[in-house]
Amino acid sequence: MQTRNYAQETPDMVLYRQNKKTSLGYVKNIHNWTADYNFGAASEMSFEVPKKVYDTRTNSWMDNPNYDNLKPDMLLYLNDSTEYFKFTGESCYSGNLYDFKGAGTRKEYDLSFDVNTAISNFSIKNETMLFDIGTTYGYEWVWGGMIDDGVFKDYSENLDLYQQGWYAYQYLACKSFIPVHKGDVIATDCFSGDTLQYSFKIHYYKEANADSWLKSDDNYYYDTSKKPYRRYVDFTVKDDNGNIEDNTDTIDEGYIRISLVCSRATYSNHTYYTYIPNSSWVQIFSRERLCTHFETNKNKNYGIRNVWWVITNTEEINDNGSNAVLKVTAQSYEITLSKRAFSLSNSTLPLFVPDRINDLVTSNDWYYDCYSNTRHKQRSVRGLLNQILDYLPQWKIGYIAQAVCVRYRTLDDVDNANVYTFLNNDIASSYQCYFIFDSENMTINIIDGNIETEERRYYDTGKKYLGTHSKTILTWQNAIKNTKIHTTDDRCITALRVHTSNDQYGLGLINPTGNNILYNFSSIENQLDYVADNTKNRTLKEALTIWQTSIEKQSVEYANTGELLIKYNKKKAEQVSKVSKALTTYLTVADTINTQLIDKYGFSDTPIPNASSGELRYAYQVLVNDHVRIPSGMEVVPYDYKNYECYYSKSLYTKLYSAAETYWNTKNDYDNAVAKYNTYYNKMQTIAKKFTLNYKTAVQANKDGIATILSPAEILELQNYITEGDWTNDNVVFSDTYSANDIITTLQEVRVQAKSDHDNYLSKQCYEFEIESANILTIPEMKDNIADLTLGTALSLEVKDGDWQYPILLSIHINYDDVSDFSLTFNTNYSAKPLKKRFIDCFNTISQTSVRNTTFNFTE
Repeated sequence: MQTRNYAQETPDMVLYRQNKKTSLGYVKNIHNWTADYNFGAASEMSFEVPKKVYDTRTNSWMDNPNYDNLKPDMLLYLNDSTEYFKFTGESCYSGNLYDFKGAGTRKEYDLSFDVNTAISNFSIKNETMLFDIGTTYGYEWVWGGMIDDGVFKDYSENLDLYQQGWYAYQYLACKSFIPVHKGDVIATDCFSGDTLQYSFKIHYYKEANADSWLKSDDNYYYDTSKKPYRRYVDFTVKDDNGNIEDNTDTIDEGYIRISLVCSRATYSNHTYYTYIPNSSWVQIFSRERLCTHFETNKNKNYGIRNVWWVITNTEEINDNGSNAVLKVTAQSYEITLSKRAFSLSNSTLPLFVPDRINDLVTSNDWYYDCYSNTRHKQRSVRGLLNQILDYLPQWKIGYIAQAVCVRYRTLDDVDNANVYTFLNNDIASSYQCYFIFDSENMTINIIDGNIETEERRYYDTGKKYLGTHSKTILTWQNAIKNTKIHTTDDRCITALRVHTSNDQYGLGLINPTGNNILYNFSSIENQLDYVADNTKNRTLKEALTIWQTSIEKQSVEYANTGELLIKYNKKKAEQVSKVSKALTTYLTVADTINTQLIDKYGFSDTPIPNASSGELRYAYQVLVNDHVRIPSGMEVVPYDYKNYECYYSKSLYTKLYSAAETYWNTKNDYDNAVAKYNTYYNKMQTIAKKFTLNYKTAVQANKDGIATILSPAEILELQNYITEGDWTNDNVVFSDTYSANDIITTLQEVRVQAKSDHDNYLSKQCYEFEIESANILTIPEMKDNIADLTLGTALSLEVKDGDWQYPILLSIHINYDDVSDFSLTFNTNYSAKPLKKRFIDCFNTISQTSVRNTTFNFTE
């Protein structure tokens, strides 16, 4: 526990040049010296020095040293050992902020590489799959297709053709151009057990056309160790001497095509066979990774060493020319950041990610593969602070709350923004955090704006964070002079509608009530102690307790079902486009067959050759209609036609068969996804009806045999006590790349925040009050009471007999010449406010208050 020095001497002040190295000596004869030490904002002070001072030794007036050197941008250093300075906090000298150890091995036969198995105390979002081009849906694969010097060649009509060492039926190529970036990862598993299924080759293009072809792999590749084969995209082209051609090493984005060879493909009994699997041939993963968690050191002390100040303004005041006085205004050193500018393109970024983690991460390069001790660089999303610190080489990160680091926020274009304003306004508001600057150690400390309210936590040197409660107690008996209290809002919200930025996914996916409404009747529960339904042996208060307990028991199962609902909804959406694509493919082949038959035989002019039966068949009798044929019905060619003539050719028969098989497989997948979706949807609807607080829904549910937890009569009575309100977290955005689990996890985080806000603030009465206090630093008996009170911590405050509040200390105003000129500024009931309200109210108090009152000033 820190100790206090109650000496009332003024601190020493030394004048420095801007480099912090050249001292110009002490500033003497200071008077009218006041200072405001602020939390979350630049501290301010002002003082006056006379131009002339009287020398009692010579009985004459002499120039005041350094009077003429007190100019804007000059620095002041305070060697302050007084009690006032101790209020600004403690310093943190952390030897090593991050402690990471390598461990783990890569899982076998995964196409993606999970870097989390290679390090500990650090969690990164696993590779993001951009394309699964192993499936034929959405990509134009051609059996019998090959790519030669970037040019696609289609031999699907002549699969028996022998080309470049293989038959055409052993080739398969993706005709589509696939957009990629340099550093993206191409992965494929060429083996099934110990059996080689296929080899592959990558072809690179600058644009989505064959004319922009850059290069192709020399050979068809596969991994002899039978592990997934992974290689990173690189558009660099070299000549025979190894020289880079046409600056191709600078190409960051372009396109690829992929061709495969299945050496085991065969032809027998008039049928072509291939062993290329029908899924997961090749997947492409993004070159970027997102950090989701990392461990920081456990020392959560942060420093607010306001020893360096910068002069911001001077004003000389003359008294009839007989003497001059210089009034100096200064702010804490971090205000120098307002001279620096920062620019950024629209991005979604975490606040901060370590720039180095052992040998795995260095700056923006992440190593993503460890096969045979080979490592390739993969880009990560560097934190916003990492990029800002590139502009501020003298500053470094001190303590930082881990929870704040991995918050991702989307920022609009930033063009030459004032760094100090950008940090303390835009970033602090978006990431919900505070910046504490230590000008002695040149560190930026970041603490979480989200205060834990589950229990009262008292100051501990090893566990200090925003919202920590000091042991300080101010009461009417020790310091308080008078108070003024009045209510500010008579609306206690019992039904809170929870929203995200665009409400793409709602709380109804995890909330057993089936909607986005959270209920809290705690503020009025004593009014509900009566029976609302005579058929029930319970009061309305008891009924609500049963209802709430049942919701808590059902929450996990309901959320798990919600995750499955999202999963199959996504599957359903994916499959519907694939069904459409497969149908188009089938109909295209069917049209080709019909056109070829009519062109060759006419609609009913010439009979189609028949092998054995004497029955003549014409083209119009065998045309393929729009109804997709069942593959099993096509396995025996009808009418014993020679060479599959009823399909015009064997090749077209094979294509139609494959297209039909693809369609029905895709259609079955879609139908299964719809069935699963409906099953989980109906299950969630049944649960939601049990917990409904909608009267009409409850009446109908009971008629349908679903017993609601609250009876219709109780629900009807409860309507008299429902007051609705809205809560929105605009920072929550659901990315298209989010998995079902990502969505549920995000919604659960939103619910936790909203519930905390609702339970601790929005469902309770609000107050506003003002308090006057004596200067607690001049009361010896208060020494032990305020020993651990610093800016950013809370104290216990008795606003009236038996009514306690727990505000955060935001500012201390002191006057070195007059101990009675003293005030503390708090934020009212800070520790009990909701996350958004809590932070916004405190944030607005900090950013908008330029003049501190000389009394306690509480504003709701």
